[in-house]
Amino acid sequence: MAGSNYALSCCNELLSRNPDDLDILKRKGEILINLSNFEGASEAFSAAKSAEANRQNDPNKAIEKGLEASVDKYFADTWYNKGLNLSKQNKYDEAILAFDNATKLNPNHTEAWFGKAEAFESVYPPRFEEAIKYYDRVIQLDPDYYQAWQNLGWIFKELGRNDDANAAFEKNRAIRKRLESQTGMPYR
Repeated sequence: MAGSNYALSCCNELLSRNPDDLDILKRKGEILINLSNFEGASEAFSAAKSAEANRQNDPNKAIEKGLEASVDKYFADTWYNKGLNLSKQNKYDEAILAFDNATKLNPNHTEAWFGKAEAFESVYPPRFEEAIKYYDRVIQLDPDYYQAWQNLGWIFKELGRNDDANAAFEKNRAIRKRLESQTGMPYR
C-alpha cells in the first residue's frame, strides 16, 4: 500500500509538469485501481482518453507510433474490478451494472462476462436464465473456460435439467483433464 501511495505521488508530481502525459495518466489509473479508488481511476482514464484525443487531433503528434492505444481496455478493467469488489460485498445488483459497463467497453472481456453471470446466479432470488445467457457468452469467447461449464451444470441441476447438467459437468471434466495433461497442473 505504501509503495502504491508513493507511486501515486510520483505520478501526480509528473502530471503537475505535463498534465497531458498519456502514459502517466494511464499508470495513475492503474495505481488507483490497486488502491480500490475506482472513481479516481475513472477520472484518470477519462483524462487519458482526452489527452489521447487531443494527440490524435494534432497532426504533429498523431504520427507518434505506439501512443495511440485505446484507453477503453483500462476503463473496462476498472469497471470489472469494481464489479468484483461489489460482488465480494454481496451487492450483486450494483455488481451487475459494473460488469455491464465493462462488457460494453470491451465485449471480449471474458472475466467480466463471467462475473456478470455469477452475480446473476448469486442475487436473491437467483436469476438463472440471465446467468445461463452470460455463461454461454463466456463459453462462446473461451470454450475452455471450465468454471463456466461447472457453474452451468449447477444451475441446470437446480432447475431440474439433469441431462443438461450432466453434459455441462462432463464438459468441465474433459476440459480440466485435457488442461491437466497439457500443463501437469491440477485444475479445480
